[in-house]
Amino acid sequence: MKKAEVEAVERKELEEMIESILEVSKRKADEIISQAKEEAERIIKEAERRANRIIEAKKKEIDRKVKDEIAKKSSAVEIKIKREILTMQKRYLDLLFEKVREQLALIAENKLPEWNYEEILMKYAREAAEALGTNKLYIWGKGKDLSVLRKVAERLSKEMNVDMQVDVTKQAFVIGGVIARDEGDTRRFYNTFDGRLVGYRERNEPKLIDLLFGGSDE
Repeated sequence: MKKAEVEAVERKELEEMIESILEVSKRKADEIISQAKEEAERIIKEAERRANRIIEAKKKEIDRKVKDEIAKKSSAVEIKIKREILTMQKRYLDLLFEKVREQLALIAENKLPEWNYEEILMKYAREAAEALGTNKLYIWGKGKDLSVLRKVAERLSKEMNVDMQVDVTKQAFVIGGVIARDEGDTRRFYNTFDGRLVGYRERNEPKLIDLLFGGSDE
Protein backbone atom coordinates (compact mmCIF):
# COMPACT_ATOMS: atom_id res chain seq x y z
CA MET A 1 0.00 0.00 0.00
CA LYS A 2 1.30 3.31 -0.97
CA LYS A 3 2.17 5.89 1.60
CA ALA A 4 -0.62 8.18 0.49
CA GLU A 5 -3.20 5.43 0.88
CA VAL A 6 -1.86 4.56 4.34
CA GLU A 7 -2.20 8.15 5.43
CA ALA A 8 -5.75 8.30 4.05
CA VAL A 9 -6.73 5.22 6.01
CA GLU A 10 -5.17 6.59 9.17
CA ARG A 11 -7.02 9.89 8.74
CA LYS A 12 -10.29 8.04 8.24
CA GLU A 13 -9.69 5.91 11.34
CA LEU A 14 -8.76 9.04 13.32
CA GLU A 15 -11.91 10.80 12.17
CA GLU A 16 -14.03 7.79 13.09
CA MET A 17 -12.30 7.61 16.49
CA ILE A 18 -12.88 11.33 17.08
CA GLU A 19 -16.51 11.00 16.02
CA SER A 20 -16.91 8.01 18.33
CA ILE A 21 -15.36 9.94 21.21
CA LEU A 22 -17.53 12.94 20.40
CA GLU A 23 -20.63 10.73 20.33
CA VAL A 24 -19.79 9.21 23.69
CA SER A 25 -18.97 12.64 25.06
CA LYS A 26 -22.23 14.00 23.71
CA ARG A 27 -24.19 11.19 25.38
CA LYS A 28 -22.31 11.81 28.62
CA ALA A 29 -22.92 15.51 28.26
CA ASP A 30 -26.63 14.88 27.63
CA GLU A 31 -26.77 12.65 30.70
CA ILE A 32 -24.98 15.26 32.77
CA ILE A 33 -27.24 18.01 31.43
CA SER A 34 -30.32 15.87 32.12
CA GLN A 35 -29.12 15.11 35.62
CA ALA A 36 -28.25 18.77 36.10
CA LYS A 37 -31.73 19.78 34.94
CA GLU A 38 -33.33 17.27 37.31
CA GLU A 39 -31.12 18.48 40.16
CA ALA A 40 -31.90 22.06 39.23
CA GLU A 41 -35.62 21.30 39.16
CA ARG A 42 -35.31 19.52 42.51
CA ILE A 43 -33.40 22.44 43.95
CA ILE A 44 -35.92 24.89 42.52
CA LYS A 45 -38.88 22.90 43.87
CA GLU A 46 -37.22 22.53 47.26
CA ALA A 47 -36.43 26.24 47.21
CA GLU A 48 -40.06 26.95 46.32
CA ARG A 49 -41.26 24.70 49.14
CA ARG A 50 -38.91 26.39 51.58
CA ALA A 51 -39.96 29.79 50.30
CA ASN A 52 -43.61 28.83 50.70
CA ARG A 53 -42.95 27.55 54.22
CA ILE A 54 -41.13 30.78 55.04
CA ILE A 55 -43.89 32.84 53.45
CA GLU A 56 -46.54 30.86 55.36
CA ALA A 57 -44.61 31.23 58.59
CA LYS A 58 -44.12 34.92 57.92
CA LYS A 59 -47.77 35.25 57.06
CA LYS A 60 -48.75 33.55 60.31
CA GLU A 61 -46.26 35.71 62.19
CA ILE A 62 -47.61 38.83 60.49
CA ASP A 63 -51.19 37.71 61.20
CA ARG A 64 -50.26 37.09 64.83
CA LYS A 65 -48.51 40.44 65.08
CA VAL A 66 -51.48 42.17 63.46
CA LYS A 67 -53.88 40.39 65.83
CA ASP A 68 -51.64 41.21 68.80
CA GLU A 69 -51.46 44.82 67.69
CA ILE A 70 -55.23 44.97 67.25
CA ALA A 71 -55.69 43.35 70.66
CA LYS A 72 -53.25 45.82 72.22
CA LYS A 73 -54.95 48.77 70.59
CA SER A 74 -58.38 47.45 71.52
CA SER A 75 -57.19 46.92 75.09
CA ALA A 76 -55.67 50.40 75.16
CA VAL A 77 -58.88 51.91 73.83
CA GLU A 78 -60.93 49.91 76.34
CA ILE A 79 -58.67 51.03 79.19
CA LYS A 80 -58.89 54.62 77.97
CA ILE A 81 -62.68 54.45 77.81
CA LYS A 82 -62.87 52.91 81.29
CA ARG A 83 -60.51 55.58 82.61
CA GLU A 84 -62.63 58.31 81.04
CA ILE A 85 -65.79 56.77 82.49
CA LEU A 86 -64.22 56.55 85.95
CA THR A 87 -62.99 60.13 85.64
CA MET A 88 -66.45 61.27 84.63
CA GLN A 89 -68.04 59.34 87.50
CA LYS A 90 -65.55 60.80 90.00
CA ARG A 91 -66.16 64.30 88.65
CA TYR A 92 -69.89 63.82 88.98
CA LEU A 93 -69.53 62.48 92.52
CA ASP A 94 -67.25 65.41 93.38
CA LEU A 95 -69.96 67.80 92.20
CA LEU A 96 -72.59 65.84 94.11
CA PHE A 97 -70.61 65.94 97.35
CA GLU A 98 -69.79 69.59 96.80
CA LYS A 99 -73.55 70.23 96.74
CA VAL A 100 -73.86 68.25 99.97
CA ARG A 101 -71.08 70.35 101.50
CA GLU A 102 -72.98 73.48 100.51
CA GLN A 103 -76.12 72.14 102.20
CA LEU A 104 -74.16 71.27 105.34
CA ALA A 105 -72.70 74.77 105.40
CA LEU A 106 -76.22 76.18 105.27
CA ILE A 107 -77.25 73.90 108.16
CA ALA A 108 -74.22 75.10 110.15
CA GLU A 109 -75.30 78.68 109.48
CA ASN A 110 -78.86 77.88 110.63
CA LYS A 111 -80.18 78.81 107.19
CA LEU A 112 -82.22 75.65 106.70
CA PRO A 113 -85.19 75.80 109.11
CA GLU A 114 -85.88 72.07 108.87
CA TRP A 115 -82.53 71.38 110.59
CA ASN A 116 -81.68 72.42 114.17
CA TYR A 117 -77.92 72.89 114.22
CA GLU A 118 -77.76 73.19 118.02
CA GLU A 119 -79.43 69.79 118.39
CA ILE A 120 -76.97 68.32 115.87
CA LEU A 121 -74.05 69.64 117.93
CA MET A 122 -75.71 68.24 121.04
CA LYS A 123 -75.92 64.81 119.43
CA TYR A 124 -72.32 64.94 118.14
CA ALA A 125 -70.95 66.07 121.54
CA ARG A 126 -72.90 63.31 123.32
CA GLU A 127 -71.44 60.70 120.93
CA ALA A 128 -67.95 62.10 121.56
CA ALA A 129 -68.37 61.90 125.33
CA GLU A 130 -69.59 58.31 125.10
CA ALA A 131 -66.70 57.38 122.81
CA LEU A 132 -64.05 58.90 125.08
CA GLY A 133 -65.70 57.49 128.22
CA THR A 134 -64.09 60.01 130.56
CA ASN A 135 -65.58 62.14 133.33
CA LYS A 136 -63.88 65.28 132.09
CA LEU A 137 -63.57 66.32 128.47
CA TYR A 138 -63.17 69.37 126.31
CA ILE A 139 -64.96 70.16 123.08
CA TRP A 140 -64.42 72.71 120.34
CA GLY A 141 -65.46 73.48 116.80
CA LYS A 142 -65.37 76.39 114.37
CA GLY A 143 -65.07 79.88 115.82
CA LYS A 144 -68.66 80.85 115.07
CA ASP A 145 -69.97 77.93 117.14
CA LEU A 146 -68.35 79.00 120.41
CA SER A 147 -71.53 80.30 122.06
CA VAL A 148 -73.71 77.37 121.06
CA LEU A 149 -70.99 74.90 122.10
CA ARG A 150 -71.01 76.45 125.58
CA LYS A 151 -74.75 75.76 125.78
CA VAL A 152 -74.16 72.19 124.61
CA ALA A 153 -71.38 71.63 127.18
CA GLU A 154 -73.48 73.02 130.01
CA ARG A 155 -76.51 70.94 129.12
CA LEU A 156 -74.66 67.67 128.58
CA SER A 157 -72.61 68.11 131.75
CA LYS A 158 -75.88 67.93 133.66
CA GLU A 159 -77.54 65.22 131.52
CA MET A 160 -74.53 62.89 131.39
CA ASN A 161 -73.05 63.75 134.80
CA VAL A 162 -69.68 64.67 133.28
CA ASP A 163 -67.49 67.75 133.31
CA MET A 164 -67.70 68.97 129.70
CA GLN A 165 -66.06 72.25 128.87
CA VAL A 166 -65.33 74.23 125.72
CA ASP A 167 -61.63 74.49 124.87
CA VAL A 168 -61.42 78.16 123.86
CA THR A 169 -57.73 77.79 122.90
CA LYS A 170 -58.60 75.64 119.90
CA GLN A 171 -60.51 76.30 116.72
CA ALA A 172 -61.41 73.84 113.98
CA PHE A 173 -61.50 74.89 110.34
CA VAL A 174 -64.48 72.72 109.46
CA ILE A 175 -67.96 73.12 108.02
CA GLY A 176 -69.48 72.22 111.34
CA GLY A 177 -69.53 69.66 114.11
CA VAL A 178 -67.52 68.87 117.21
CA ILE A 179 -64.03 67.72 118.17
CA ALA A 180 -63.48 66.38 121.70
CA ARG A 181 -60.47 65.44 123.77
CA ASP A 182 -59.83 63.99 127.19
CA GLU A 183 -58.26 66.08 129.97
CA GLY A 184 -54.67 65.17 129.10
CA ASP A 185 -55.30 65.43 125.33
CA THR A 186 -54.10 61.85 124.88
CA ARG A 187 -57.23 60.87 123.00
CA ARG A 188 -59.42 62.77 120.59
CA PHE A 189 -62.74 62.11 118.93
CA TYR A 190 -63.59 63.86 115.66
CA ASN A 191 -67.31 64.22 114.99
CA THR A 192 -67.52 66.86 112.26
CA PHE A 193 -69.55 67.29 109.11
CA ASP A 194 -66.32 67.08 107.12
CA GLY A 195 -65.18 63.78 108.61
CA ARG A 196 -68.62 62.22 108.39
CA LEU A 197 -68.92 63.25 104.74
CA VAL A 198 -65.53 61.75 103.85
CA GLY A 199 -66.35 58.54 105.71
CA TYR A 200 -69.72 58.28 104.05
CA ARG A 201 -68.19 58.62 100.60
CA GLU A 202 -65.48 56.03 101.31
CA ARG A 203 -68.05 53.52 102.53
CA ASN A 204 -70.70 54.14 99.89
CA GLU A 205 -68.95 55.25 96.69
CA PRO A 206 -69.47 51.91 94.83
CA LYS A 207 -73.12 51.91 95.87
CA LEU A 208 -73.54 55.53 94.75
CA ILE A 209 -71.91 54.78 91.39
CA ASP A 210 -74.27 51.85 90.94
CA LEU A 211 -77.23 54.01 91.88
CA LEU A 212 -76.28 57.00 89.72
CA PHE A 213 -74.78 55.26 86.69
CA GLY A 214 -76.55 51.91 86.59
CA GLY A 215 -73.55 49.86 87.74
CA SER A 216 -69.83 50.41 88.09
CA ASP A 217 -67.71 49.79 85.01
CA GLU A 218 -65.60 47.05 86.49
